[in-house]
Amino acid sequence: VPDFVTEPDETFSVVFTDVVNATMVSGSNTAQITVTDSAAVPIVSFSTTRGAVKDGPEGRFVLRRTGPTNSPLTVNYRINAAGTTAVAAVDVALLPGTTAAAPLEGSIIFAAGSAEADIPVLVLASKPSGIKSLQLALIDGATYDTDTASATIAIRDSVPAGLPRVSLG
Repeated sequence: VPDFVTEPDETFSVVFTDVVNATMVSGSNTAQITVTDSAAVPIVSFSTTRGAVKDGPEGRFVLRRTGPTNSPLTVNYRINAAGTTAVAAVDVALLPGTTAAAPLEGSIIFAAGSAEADIPVLVLASKPSGIKSLQLALIDGATYDTDTASATIAIRDSVPAGLPRVSLG
């Protein structure tokens, strides 16, 4: 039964004595049993997204993990080129965990005890022109599973002063 606690494997021995209706082979009255850790791994998915506006609030990808939260968890992601028209370090600042040398892949760390982690998206001041999109995909890891293929946010020019800002949610 998964208990969501990561722990080492446990081993114990069983000694068979006074066997009835069976024949013991000499020297085989002891069996060693190892119980392997069955702690379930966390499942990570996109919880919500918020689009970004130049000269406005930053965009945001929010990740949620279910299952064990007792330790920090590093989750890897990548920018999907096929679903993205915004360019990292041109239209938007580099995302957390990425570098100028590798701007398309990054990682985010869930703090111990936390079920959510944010990936902020900051629009560069002189960009974008028109509406652009940024799509992230989670990369499966050895210490977690994913259940959402990808999520996309819209990045748009700021709304001129005096005009109402309308969003559909």
